[in-house]
Amino acid sequence: MQTFDMNAEEVISGMQEEVDIFASVLIPENYTLPFPPILRSFWYALVDQISSTSIRFPKSAIGIPRGHAKSTVIKLFICYCILFTDRKFIAVICAKASLAENILMDVMDMLSSPNVQTLFGRWDLQVKRDRTDSKIFHFRGRQIVLAAIGASGSFRGMNLGNERPDMMIFDDAQSKDCAESMAEADAFISWFAATAMKAKSPTRCAYIYVGNMYKELPLSYDDAGNIAVRGCLLHNLHLDPAWTSYISGAILADGTCLWPELHSLETLLEELAGDTRLGKEDEWFAEVQNDPTFKKHLHFDIGKVPIVAPEIHQTGSPHSAYMILDPSLGKKKSDDQAVGIFRIYDEIPILEEIHVFKQDIKLLTKELID
Repeated sequence: MQTFDMNAEEVISGMQEEVDIFASVLIPENYTLPFPPILRSFWYALVDQISSTSIRFPKSAIGIPRGHAKSTVIKLFICYCILFTDRKFIAVICAKASLAENILMDVMDMLSSPNVQTLFGRWDLQVKRDRTDSKIFHFRGRQIVLAAIGASGSFRGMNLGNERPDMMIFDDAQSKDCAESMAEADAFISWFAATAMKAKSPTRCAYIYVGNMYKELPLSYDDAGNIAVRGCLLHNLHLDPAWTSYISGAILADGTCLWPELHSLETLLEELAGDTRLGKEDEWFAEVQNDPTFKKHLHFDIGKVPIVAPEIHQTGSPHSAYMILDPSLGKKKSDDQAVGIFRIYDEIPILEEIHVFKQDIKLLTKELID
């Protein structure tokens, strides 16, 4: 057991009050950096919600950037619920069943650590089921059920140990490919709403959805023409008033970092620069900043066109000239028609005029030819 300047009762009390103490007891080899303030606030908000007796079905949506110990925090939180709450059935849902099973395996390893066994005893003395996808055991004065499920997998009729889930943790349940495919995203959201959410215990259930934002993909629009449903489920939950959301980017609004000891500002900006050179800055903003609304500016920027030196025009008449037409459909909501007039001086093409129109493309083409 790790050495603490406290007796067992003080250690247990500290574990309940401080996430850093809790982590240092359960994973002393891996706990090397204190959790940053925002992650700590996520933790304490979740503890308050699952401990509340007045809210039967609390719903929390959490967006933590990749590489910021999201899965580690989830595993620790499951252990916390087993050790310090009266939750009986915790279902873990990931994009694949194997990923959820890996979480259960790590949770059981944490509960089997010498520190936990010394403070709380062994969890495996009264075991009814010990499978990779499910565990049923008696510990801390109650029967505890853990289940690992893959997204879109079988959830109906789930009843293990005569219990239904009173906590569901969705950890990266939606893959990037799913969120960016209209068919897959629609099927996943239907499964989430109609199957997973309905498999809860009828008396109470805490829902915790943890993931990342993905590029905005509209699935449907409301009567006013605004996006009603998006392909990224976390984005939908963030905008849903029934869900309490905690979303943070790796770089905060004041220019500091979420976890500077783990990911420095310099490293994050270098990563952004590299993604920008590859034309993938929108993906960086979605998955690192949890900002799916960032759009690459694809419009022509006249300000970036260099102004030619005056002496070029002094060489005489242009050798030739041509026009470039950038057409559109010419409807009310279409882009404008743009025409550029170029003249060539000493083999140098120069854009001398730009004209913008909003009219029927056939009529505009005829006028230009005439």
